[in-house]
Amino acid sequence: MAEELKVGDKLGDFEIVEVAGAGGMGVVYKARQRSLDRDVALKVIKDEIAAEPEYRERFLREAKLAASVDHPHVVTVYDVGDEDGRLYLAMQWIDGSDLRQVLDSSGRLTPKRAVAIGEQLAGALDAVHEASGLVHRDVKPANVLLRDVGGEDHAYLTDFGVAKPPEALEALTRTGSTVGTTGYLAPEQIQGKEAGPRSDLYSLGCLIFEMLTGKQPFTGDNELAVRWAHAQDARPLVSNVLPALGHRYDGFFGKALAIDPDQRFASGRELAEGLAGAQAATGDTDPTAVMGATHAATAIGPATPIPPAGGQTPPPYGYATPTPQPPQSDRSGSPVALIVIGIVAVCGIAAAVLAASGVFSKESSPTPRTVASTTPKSQTTKPVKHVHHQPKPVTPPAGSESCSGASELWVNQNTSCPFAENTQSAYAEANGSENISVYSPVTGKTYAMTCTGTRLITCTGGNNAAVYFGSAMATGQNTEPAPRVEPEPTPEPEPEEFSGGGAATVACDSNIYVNEVTSCPFAENVFEVYAGEYQSYGEASYYYVEAYSEETGKSFGMDCYDDSDFVECTGGKGALVTFPMQAVRVY
Repeated sequence: MAEELKVGDKLGDFEIVEVAGAGGMGVVYKARQRSLDRDVALKVIKDEIAAEPEYRERFLREAKLAASVDHPHVVTVYDVGDEDGRLYLAMQWIDGSDLRQVLDSSGRLTPKRAVAIGEQLAGALDAVHEASGLVHRDVKPANVLLRDVGGEDHAYLTDFGVAKPPEALEALTRTGSTVGTTGYLAPEQIQGKEAGPRSDLYSLGCLIFEMLTGKQPFTGDNELAVRWAHAQDARPLVSNVLPALGHRYDGFFGKALAIDPDQRFASGRELAEGLAGAQAATGDTDPTAVMGATHAATAIGPATPIPPAGGQTPPPYGYATPTPQPPQSDRSGSPVALIVIGIVAVCGIAAAVLAASGVFSKESSPTPRTVASTTPKSQTTKPVKHVHHQPKPVTPPAGSESCSGASELWVNQNTSCPFAENTQSAYAEANGSENISVYSPVTGKTYAMTCTGTRLITCTGGNNAAVYFGSAMATGQNTEPAPRVEPEPTPEPEPEEFSGGGAATVACDSNIYVNEVTSCPFAENVFEVYAGEYQSYGEASYYYVEAYSEETGKSFGMDCYDDSDFVECTGGKGALVTFPMQAVRVY
């Protein structure tokens, strides 16, 4: 076995200047190319890997392909060779930091900076895929170099898949950089299938998610749990991990991180366009605002019991009801063949993905989510009311549910009938426009919907929201829509001294007060969730939180307002919880 190169040693035309880094595949040196008097990054492959004939042959072949890539955001390959039994790859030397170092020091990047880097890397991957036919196989922050050019980031993709060892040698790299990094592995790679261009784009999606939120999209207690999450879990939402960013990126990551490669972006260019479109969007663009089920490692706020599935109308907050059914779990997809044995061995890692309940469920109160919001009370609008008449019947879609009291109006399980009625009316008022904005009486917000069809109109939005209705109803032939009711400003409440929050006269403890329809256990959960939001995101005038009620076995949403002295949280059925802000600060 050859000795490790030292400062001053020579390898062909290169003289070692210093060790730049090391991993499972080999060592990267900063070296000087003597013939051209320039610095290079010299990657020297480990002897035990380079000694494998199959790997050696493919390394030399693919390195030459990589050298043919000419793109401003791809590190240039200068030379490849075999000198004294050592395989090496000489590349452009970049004075800067890798993205892993930047994220470790800053936590996350601003959206503008993250999107700019993501777009650059998407173009780099297209160049690698199209010009050379290579697949990178290991897109991750450590393989992205950043250089400051005129005060802006210039990103470089480096460390190509040419360094990937054959399957027989993969175990040799376990103590260093594995073939593909677990936090960024595409599901098909986890399933043992060959990586393709869309595998690289999936990894880039994971990288962009981390740049925006400071967290990898999937985490777990060990590598096996993370792999399971990539292959089986519901796709995480940026709005769940970092509510301050809203829903604008949720649709983008739903496609970028799709389990099925065919459902992902087809190219880097398409991904970059989708990312730019998400960045340019304003406000909430998700008509259901359903928080996708994610594993516990990425949950925000203190853990509360999981509510059971169901569509019954919830009783008043905290009222005792018959013993609720235990939570129902629904495991999506089939087990991954290569890891199912390990999953069983570490039972509990592959936790069932619970079906997410959205704010457009058919409960009279929305199934809420633990998010922060900046919508003030004064922006609450009233839904538009319309009277509908029965047109000629049309056939409802399979699996849809009819809205009571409305003719030829159906919804899927993620959408409420009040929202469907407003969707139908908005479509008519827009004279059958494909893209409409619809007010939700459940959330008090307006969302985007896309409508298609002739005889049966189908309007869809984010998180699989769907509304169906007959074309006669949609065009307004048999209905006279009521005039749109403009939002009426709601006066801000006058500040008042803390005395249990007015009607909240029942003391749960020295800090938490409730009114007569709210239970103390529920109020305590409201306080804990709010305190978790405060600890994660700081003090805000408004938070929309989700808390679990032991009495009903369900979770409910509460609008919480902070006037610096105390917090008042209100919800459906007149629920009211108050507590002093000082108690939150010291919690």
